Amino acid sequence: MARSQDEPLLNDVTTMAVNVSVPAGGLLTLFASDYLGGLGFAPGRGLTVTATFSDGTSAVGMVVTQ
Repeated sequence: MARSQDEPLLNDVTTMAVNVSVPAGGLLTLFASDYLGGLGFAPGRGLTVTATFSDGTSAVGMVVTQ
């Protein structure tokens, strides 16, 4: 994840985890790029995003690539 397409990645290089704050009313856009000739989004691969909010609630989104 990065603040824009032209800025450095914010994810942890070891775990790939991302921890950023978004202000109230703010917007967070996730984008991804495939890598290693298609290994990143190979068919059957599961991708999960979990958002945890300041009130302690969370939301999860999952997709399996085809």
